[in-house]
Amino acid sequence: MKILIDNRPIRAARAFWTRYSQVNWALVDQAFVSGCNFLTGILLARYLGIEEFGSYVLAWIFVEFAAMLQHSLIISPMMSISPKQERDRIPSYLGSLMIQSGIFLVIVFVTLLAGVFVLNWIQPEQDLRDMALALGCAACAYQFQDFLRRYFFARFRPVLALVSDVLRYGSQMAAIFVLVYIDSLNAVGALWVMAGSALLGGLVSLPFVEKLTYSLRDLKATTSRHWRFSKWITLSELMRWTSGDLFFVISGSLLGPGSVGALRASRHLVGVCHIFTLGLDNVIPVKAAHHFHVGGYTALTAYLRKMSAAGGGLILSVAVVASAAPEFWLNLIYGPQYQGYGYLVQLWSLVYLLAFLGRPLIAGLRAMEQTRLIFHAYFVTSVISVALAFPLIQWFGIAGMMWGIVGIQLLRLIVLLIGFKMRDSNGELAEEASHGKLQS
Repeated sequence: MKILIDNRPIRAARAFWTRYSQVNWALVDQAFVSGCNFLTGILLARYLGIEEFGSYVLAWIFVEFAAMLQHSLIISPMMSISPKQERDRIPSYLGSLMIQSGIFLVIVFVTLLAGVFVLNWIQPEQDLRDMALALGCAACAYQFQDFLRRYFFARFRPVLALVSDVLRYGSQMAAIFVLVYIDSLNAVGALWVMAGSALLGGLVSLPFVEKLTYSLRDLKATTSRHWRFSKWITLSELMRWTSGDLFFVISGSLLGPGSVGALRASRHLVGVCHIFTLGLDNVIPVKAAHHFHVGGYTALTAYLRKMSAAGGGLILSVAVVASAAPEFWLNLIYGPQYQGYGYLVQLWSLVYLLAFLGRPLIAGLRAMEQTRLIFHAYFVTSVISVALAFPLIQWFGIAGMMWGIVGIQLLRLIVLLIGFKMRDSNGELAEEASHGKLQS
């Protein structure tokens, strides 16, 4: 008796994966990265202790700050401009970016090393010399690997980005487990683990970089165009830092490293949202630029609405689960030392939802190369953050800090939406950019 098997669902699934392969691979990659970072954060928060974990977080903020600058100056322009390059211009364009990235790494390493030694001279009782080299190496290795993985996404080769991340985060997880097992985990050791694993992921990726060309003229032209594109983004990211990580720095100064440990650990519980936000960050800017280039403002708006609805719904579902029983999750994952901070989990859930809803708007403004509007949104919220961060934390403690961050995210979302809707004032400029009439 012959058994007939309906293979239509299999064909449909295969067709769906093929049609959305770039998005799917990006989500697979980010799911893996976020999962490893989630477990790493749990291990560090649980086994370092709340005070030592807070010290590690304060150090890691500077690694993230350096990575933010690289992303603004080099990676973000690459994700939006590279799809517009003619095929014969790709090797010289990407070769120029490789040189820019190398120069930037040297600057970061020297700056961080000098900064730590200056801080140690000002406060010798802390003795930060052991952390200086580890911090500089961690920042440079982080950016080295991140540039290459973003390069693969920009070149529509997401599988290679996934391989690089598997090597990096897989070795990172293994090393953390070993340090926990031999009871040798500390903040400096954790920084060395981050540096070594990122370096491994980057070095393995290098042989797969396509043949690039280099010339001083192309380097100057690319640097000039990137600067015109990224100057507002960089200023915007600096503004974002002052309305986000600035709260952590002030909290650490006023309330001690333990407060920073509690804040980061509670945020980490809803960090699974990075699967969607960071994963789509590898795709939305490129796709948004393509939709705008082909179909103009209307096609761009339709695409951004679709991505906002899909991503927002997923993040909302995660936020509901995490917020329903926050104390239970804190005790289960971190132990009793983090009890009493459940309300922070609920507030971080709200922050993540508001922050994600702003990302498609930012991608749309970048696709139209209207990056000044992004700066305006961040400038407004940054000024308010600088003015309110200190009194909010001093008067209301951690709760004041969290409500301040929620308010900042909501205000930023409103300003971004207003800027994106201002088509009447920039519609002609946007249409010219979509057809390649503008070069920046």
